Amino acid sequence: MQDWNYLHTNDFEITLEIGCFKFPKHEHLPEFWDENRDALMAFMEKVHTGIKGMVTDKEGRPLANATIEVGAILLVHFISTFRTYMVNHFSTVRCRTHLCCSYSRQSSKSITLEILLQVEGIRHVVKSTAYGDYFRLLAPGHYTVTVSHPGHAPSTATDVHVPEGVLADQLTGALSAKILNFTLEEDMSKEWSIAKDFGIEENLNTR
Repeated sequence: MQDWNYLHTNDFEITLEIGCFKFPKHEHLPEFWDENRDALMAFMEKVHTGIKGMVTDKEGRPLANATIEVGAILLVHFISTFRTYMVNHFSTVRCRTHLCCSYSRQSSKSITLEILLQVEGIRHVVKSTAYGDYFRLLAPGHYTVTVSHPGHAPSTATDVHVPEGVLADQLTGALSAKILNFTLEEDMSKEWSIAKDFGIEENLNTR
């Protein structure tokens, strides 16, 4: 049930076993509560880790059942003992994922590489509700977020930073995930195709 709940309802469910007996005596329950209360409250606050927001059209109307997809951006630092001449040949290196590199010489025999690695498509998508709102639990880090909806052009937010800890709403002071709203424009690709591309459907399918 836990895997099904997460994949199909975005309900991140866990089971905690805090004792050796499946049915402890009732007089032990207050002790269990006192020992685990603070940890349980801290865990409950983690529901506010990640992003949330609204998906609307340009008229401000909520879009139900929009698809929210997330990709991770990993910032990796490498200290290498390659000889300096390797820098001149670094442009020949290729990677199957998006790769951006910069380097600085630390000595005559070593360089530092800063690599921005974008991992497309974490294999878990969420849907907006009937009221257009969504939420997505995420660990601290940097992400790309893409929202799509039938009849609308997709919208992507790049380098979305999810900070450490739980944020507080600036207006109310209540705990809150990072707010990320999306406004989707009407998909005009077919009209563009008719006007600019002779209405060739195959070209639309590759966009």
